[in-house]
Amino acid sequence: MFVTHEKIAVEFLLDDLNDLVRSHCDLIATYEDAQKQVRSSQLQELLDQLRLDHRVNIKLLGQLVADHGGELNASPDSGQLPQKMRVIFGSLLSDGAVIRAVHNAEAKLLQEYTRALNNLTYIPGLEAVLESNRLATQRRQGRLQIAISLDD
Repeated sequence: MFVTHEKIAVEFLLDDLNDLVRSHCDLIATYEDAQKQVRSSQLQELLDQLRLDHRVNIKLLGQLVADHGGELNASPDSGQLPQKMRVIFGSLLSDGAVIRAVHNAEAKLLQEYTRALNNLTYIPGLEAVLESNRLATQRRQGRLQIAISLDD
């Protein structure tokens, strides 16, 4: 089989997009764990709203993957254990500690989006979705930061 530059670029693109999808799946699992750990019903509701927002981001990324002939890999990463442990250990301290753990996980996703925007924006139609998802991540972080400040 003859491999072209375009084929290699698309394979890397699909890998990078699926990495972002897996990060969102990891965060969904983190939010589910956090919901079980926090005692405040208001925080549980907030976490549920933010968890659902990740599903919207996955759907947008999934459309990009499909548009480029790929298959969506929406399974969580098995290396997610450190996030899960931070949430569980945080629950031993306070609801605020649990929210801080989720906030830190969102910060890592924000870094991934920044890196993706720096590396992948040469592909038509990609920048708008990546920027939209990056802004959604920043909004989630802002809402979590407010919840943290209210707990202090």
